[in-house]
Amino acid sequence: MTRLKRNAQWVVADLPHYWTTWVRRVLEASDEIVVTAVPTLASLRNAKSLLEALNAPRRNDAPIRIVLNHVGANSKTEIASREFATALGSAVTVTLPHEPQLFGEAANTGHMVGEAPRAKNVVDALNRLAGIVNGRGDPNPRIQGRKPGLMDKLLPPQLARMTARAKA
Repeated sequence: MTRLKRNAQWVVADLPHYWTTWVRRVLEASDEIVVTAVPTLASLRNAKSLLEALNAPRRNDAPIRIVLNHVGANSKTEIASREFATALGSAVTVTLPHEPQLFGEAANTGHMVGEAPRAKNVVDALNRLAGIVNGRGDPNPRIQGRKPGLMDKLLPPQLARMTARAKA
């Protein structure tokens, strides 16, 4: 893992859902962690236990990001994004809509999802997540619940976020 961090600026690891020694080591060495969940009760339970296990040793690191996937798949059993975040005690960073036709079409044709004509909502959400995780900041600060201020326009995103946190 240390060799990887020395030789690459970004490393993305899609880890299995079960815990082994190497999975734990990768998570402990990570600067950013993104947990993907679906808005169901079982997924909420799993995400909550995962956050509890990972947050304790990460007191000085970036907060764990939560991505809520398949939003709108089943309105009868789905937990609302706001309720999901409240139960986790952590904000949902991005929500991805349930678009089976879009993803199926992209997989069948061998194209990227972003090349589909009606993929704007999904692509915007993924771009927002990428901007937040890579440290360049959210390309749309209004999503974070505040209007962009003068400092957001003048300072680099990381420094602007630090000054915004200091004000809060």
